Amino acid sequence: MAQLLIVDDEAHVVDRFSTTIDWKVIGIEQVYKAYSSLEALKLLQQFSRSARHR
Repeated sequence: MAQLLIVDDEAHVVDRFSTTIDWKVIGIEQVYKAYSSLEALKLLQQFSRSARHR
């Protein structure tokens, strides 16, 4: 399952980009959004921890 993390400090850019493209058609099952680099790092740390526990 492919996943995508969209990061930008402009909320409208992240929101529009996440909804404009039909991600499932190109094989992206889950789209995550972050509005800052700090938020993106926190998400990545969560993904890393959950992947290790599988």
